[in-house]
Amino acid sequence: MNNNYSQQITQILQYSKEEAIRLNNDYIGPEHIMLGIIRDGKSKAVDVLQRQCNLNLAELKQMLEKRVRNSEVVAYMPKDVTLNEKSSGVLRLCILESRLMRSKTADVEHLLLAIMKQKDNLPAKMLEDSQVKYDTLFQYFSKPATAPKNNVDVEDDEEEDTPPSNRGSVGEGTSTATRTEKKQGKGTDTPAIDSSLVELLVMGN
Repeated sequence: MNNNYSQQITQILQYSKEEAIRLNNDYIGPEHIMLGIIRDGKSKAVDVLQRQCNLNLAELKQMLEKRVRNSEVVAYMPKDVTLNEKSSGVLRLCILESRLMRSKTADVEHLLLAIMKQKDNLPAKMLEDSQVKYDTLFQYFSKPATAPKNNVDVEDDEEEDTPPSNRGSVGEGTSTATRTEKKQGKGTDTPAIDSSLVELLVMGN
């Protein structure tokens, strides 16, 4: 299957780079990708986090910014701000997630699933602390966009849509998210990152 990144992912990565520069960081990590997803605000991923998981994205954004903001005033050149090892791993996982869902295009929901699958990154830990789980998100994203309730074609509809309960504020239990992140490498069986995305992040604004 030929997998490509959607135009929306390309836009989100541009936002991620802008967020990294705004927060005075010299790298683009999964936390900046998550900020890019929130800033874009028009994806299925955002819709599920808000409507199904009852997540306060404004609070998540604020907490991510607080954790990664560099207090030192350093002006980084855009060409110096590129993907770090973890965010490169997220983009590779994103393609694998799209294949799992039999999608020809890797889209924002696959990007969010990739962040959650990687686990050892700041946004994944914060979402886990708020009781947002990979399996729950995968179930929501796997459901057809328009599933008629009256028609009984039960092939993919055997499991009833059960929204997760007790979705708390993002601030609950965030002590686990305060651990220092370690760099994580990925296996060689993961697909390569689309060169056009890399070029986008190496180029200046």
